[in-house]
Amino acid sequence: MRNCLVAPFVLVLLSLTVAAQQPAPLPNAPTPQAPSSSTAQKAASAAEAVKPTTRDYTQESFVIEQMHSRYRFESDGTGRKETIARIRVQSEAGVQQWGQLLEGYNSANERVEIPYVRVLKEDGSVVKASDSDVQDLTAPVEREAPVYTDYRQKHITVPGLRPGEVLEYDMVTVIHTPLAAGQFWTEYEFDKTNIDLDETVDVDIPANRTIKLKCKPGWDNKIFEAVRNRWPEITLSCDANSAYRMKDLDHIAGWDQFNLLMIEQPLWYDDFYYHSMLQKRLSTAICLDESIRNRRDALAAIEMESCRIINIKLGRVGGFSEALAVHNAAFERGIPVWCGGMLEAGVGRAHNIALSTLPNFVLPGDVSASRRYWARDIVVPPIETTPQGTIRVSPEPGFGYALDREYIRSITVREESAG
Repeated sequence: MRNCLVAPFVLVLLSLTVAAQQPAPLPNAPTPQAPSSSTAQKAASAAEAVKPTTRDYTQESFVIEQMHSRYRFESDGTGRKETIARIRVQSEAGVQQWGQLLEGYNSANERVEIPYVRVLKEDGSVVKASDSDVQDLTAPVEREAPVYTDYRQKHITVPGLRPGEVLEYDMVTVIHTPLAAGQFWTEYEFDKTNIDLDETVDVDIPANRTIKLKCKPGWDNKIFEAVRNRWPEITLSCDANSAYRMKDLDHIAGWDQFNLLMIEQPLWYDDFYYHSMLQKRLSTAICLDESIRNRRDALAAIEMESCRIINIKLGRVGGFSEALAVHNAAFERGIPVWCGGMLEAGVGRAHNIALSTLPNFVLPGDVSASRRYWARDIVVPPIETTPQGTIRVSPEPGFGYALDREYIRSITVREESAG
């Protein structure tokens, strides 16, 4: 039985802290002369002009003094996320905002642990939430989409929270059963709305895994540097989703220092010419994704040397005939390909698996297990990954799986007959 290789890519966002240091005095440096009184007055005035001002947050309803998130993943796909927070509540609006905490989780493969939720009162006393303050409830999304029956929420009532007090909590979500064996993923977005004085995210993964980073202008070099410094030998790639323009070419050309496997679609989705200009300046391979819609696009990109890797998505190129043509064009010219996934249910995913068995699919793709997106898929058996991160190719005829017709009927909201 053949295995189709897939990759458990992780989307990682890291915060960086840089400490400014004062330069040490040079040995044997001459002693500076005392300035004249007029010079000293000018210097004092200039110093006052550039003196940093302390921000006044007293009128804010709350201030997040600390928000530290830590992710740890194991090779088998299990893991944990811990968030430790400290919020200073300064008004009744802040009490309304933080008087109840919500923590969502997938009950099929996760559990929530709450080491503490506590309020530091103004008189120095501490009030802790008890088990009776915690409710486990169905998430509102289930009413709109019954397929999400496993998604639940912990509702924690914060005891006795008043303006002028500090809320502290420690929440842990444990992934006790991987949704897809051997795979893990996460995303994190920094708070751009509230006053957050100290927000960090730390990600810990096995050193032998592949990381794929989403990047955009202003959110690239520091992230690449942080990941590369932490995991010098890890296979690292990035996906730019057409976020960059010609003015960024010098900037992107500097990414060779990070030893990336590929840079996916850095420029316009419909461009070959400028990608060609960029590729000539890079040792790192550019991978074209959205630009490749058919065999002609693949040939143009290869002949113009716009890329050294091609991503093939069945839905994007219009089906198997064109996907085979793109694969063969790349194969004949020594350009490796990999299979990209979209939000497919089991039928589309099964076709991706079959496509990935072709000989030029030599790079790990992002075809994943049914449970990556669906609580229950529309095919039986569900598509699963092995602990090694591969998917076994079904020996069954056709597309390899059977439709779960009974389940499809149960979620059908409208039906029309033709003929």
